[in-house]
Order: sequence, then C-alpha cells, then structure tokens
Amino acid sequence: MFNEPRNWKWMVPAMFMPVFGTVAAWLIEQTELYMQVIGMVIGIWAIVFLIAAIMNCWAYFSEIATDEFSSRQKALATTPQVLLSENMRQMHPSAISVLAMYGRTTWQVIPGKAPEDDSIYVLYGTQTTYEFIADFLLASTDQSCAPQWKFFNEGAKHYAPAGLEEGWCTDREQHQQLQAYFYGRLMTTMPFGNQPAAWIAPWNPKTVAKVMNINLEVEEKEMEQ
Repeated sequence: MFNEPRNWKWMVPAMFMPVFGTVAAWLIEQTELYMQVIGMVIGIWAIVFLIAAIMNCWAYFSEIATDEFSSRQKALATTPQVLLSENMRQMHPSAISVLAMYGRTTWQVIPGKAPEDDSIYVLYGTQTTYEFIADFLLASTDQSCAPQWKFFNEGAKHYAPAGLEEGWCTDREQHQQLQAYFYGRLMTTMPFGNQPAAWIAPWNPKTVAKVMNINLEVEEKEMEQ
C-alpha cells in the first residue's frame, strides 16, 4: 500500500516540511543578513511543502473513499439478472430460448380440463396462481407491494382455479403466501402495522415480472377488457 505513487505525493512533502522548517527557524535567528534571507527562503519552501502535504493527503483519502463507494455500488448492481444478461451475450440463440422460461422453473402446472382449456400456473409450494401474481404486481408500486385490502373481501376466492374453489385458499391467503415467498427470497420487507411490504432493490414489479416471465402490459390490457 505504501509503495503506491499516490502515497508519495503527500508523504514526501510531509517528511521534508519539518526539516525545512527547523533549518529555516535556525537560520532566521542568526545575526548575518544573508543567513536570515536564506532562512526565509527555506521557510517559504517549508510552507509550500506543508500545503502540498495537506492537499495531497486530502486527495489521497478522497480517492480511497471514492474507490470504496464505487466498489460497493458495483457489488450492489451485480444482481443475478445482470450476471445472466452478461452471460447470455456469449450464448447460442437456442440456449437463450431455453432461458426465456427461466422464471417458469418455480411453477407447477394444473392441466386444462379439455384440450382447448389453458393450463393454470401455480407458484410451487403455494396456492398462488399466475393470475393473482400478475394482478398483485399491477396493483403494486415501484416502492411498495399491493396491500392485502385490495384483494376483495375476507373469504373471497376470485383467483381460485375453476372447479377447484372448494379446496383452494382465499385471495387474501394467496396474498399472504406470495408475500411470504417474496420475503423468503429477500425481495421485500414484511408489512408493518398499516404499512404494506416494501420492495428491496433491485426488485420492483417490473423486475419480478421479468424473472417470472409475466408480461404486465398484456395482463393490464386483459384487465381493461
């Protein structure tokens, strides 16, 4: 660390300043005029070295603080999504197509009752449906999650798969399960009092939708219709 060039910018002037200052003080105390003049010149140089040491010392520690801040911000910005996108630049297009279903790895599928019926995606280990998660993200802001009161009355099962309502959990219980899932993955805080859960950077509705392969624009248009 002490061999870095930026250290010597303030360490060398700091070492010479006491020497120059001591010599200058001794010469100024002499009776000969020429020695006093030399002492004053050396004293001026001592002051120059002092200023240089202070300025370069301040610049040195400012540069250290800047490097630490830059490293911290870089570490915070290195999310799984960033690493994935960087690696995808070197991947074959067919492999990228496989990764397009990256978010689906956490889903379990309930097949349709007939060939023309769409399958129902459910978050693995819960009874939280794809439809509920999409509406949850649409009702959330970039700062906070959708509060529970937005999802109908107590006991409502509007998001339960058709024909499975009896054994399915309520909409508000889906909210609780999804909230616990996000909290367990360090994506949100837990609700506190009357305050809803907050997203933890870099997570927000858009980044969550991207990971879970949910197109919020399409879902929003379907809701409007």
